[in-house]
Amino acid sequence: MIVIERIEEKDIPCLIHLSESVGWDYSSGEIKTIFQSGIVYGEKNEKGEIIASAAIISYGEKLASIGMVIVHPQYKGKGIGRRITEACIRSVSEKTPIMLIATKEGEPLYEKLGFQVVSHVSKYICNQYVTPKDYDGSKQYIFMDYDEGDSDRIVKLDEAAFGVNRRNFIQRRIEQSEQCVVVKDRENNIVGYGMSVQTPENRIIGPTVALTDNIASGIVHHLAKDYKGKLRIDVPEGKEMFMEVLETAGFQKVDQPPIMLKNSTQFLKRNGELYGIAAQVFG
Repeated sequence: MIVIERIEEKDIPCLIHLSESVGWDYSSGEIKTIFQSGIVYGEKNEKGEIIASAAIISYGEKLASIGMVIVHPQYKGKGIGRRITEACIRSVSEKTPIMLIATKEGEPLYEKLGFQVVSHVSKYICNQYVTPKDYDGSKQYIFMDYDEGDSDRIVKLDEAAFGVNRRNFIQRRIEQSEQCVVVKDRENNIVGYGMSVQTPENRIIGPTVALTDNIASGIVHHLAKDYKGKLRIDVPEGKEMFMEVLETAGFQKVDQPPIMLKNSTQFLKRNGELYGIAAQVFG
């Protein structure tokens, strides 16, 4: 009999193998951050092999995010995806808004579970970054590497942009990142930050938070300019000018998956300063 159980960090190699079975590129570092930030559920077959997974990241009682919903191709069509997603839903309060970013394949299931589309993200891939022709270097701002003394102000900036305090996740993500750039004005106020995180297939730029399009473009430039591999950034709706700059830098939109919510019909209050999400599992 196949049962849902909570998966532990020792099973990370098995989760990587599972993600590879559906063509996803989860790394050990990425999955470790998921464990440090939330709960991972799985189903195992009679041999003890993980054949399905789902993770839920809880940001207090104000919001939770579901991701890493994977069912091994050999076990599709057996209701496993529904059962494991329901396990995630049951792990938080019935009043807690739950968000997820759906694949086309998963969207019908999530609708049946009470999720509804509230927005979209634009997935951009760049095979070769080039500096935009009109890039001005944002000379009125100072771009620097993260320092621990910036932590509280970054968390506050992120909270206003994302809608909920993500202190634990932000700290774990910084530890995982290849680089974390902080942007300050001449009065030493933090006006933006961004991170780059390496996966087997590409380097993700995100989360990215900034007061303006120009600052956001500068963050991407500082994170991308010395990297020769494939880049990825997932951009929330309403950032058309920023996306135009990305396209002049070599980014191409390859997908526009829906953001879905359960237990709420709209996002928590956001100030419009979120330019790049961390990853779909984190919301």
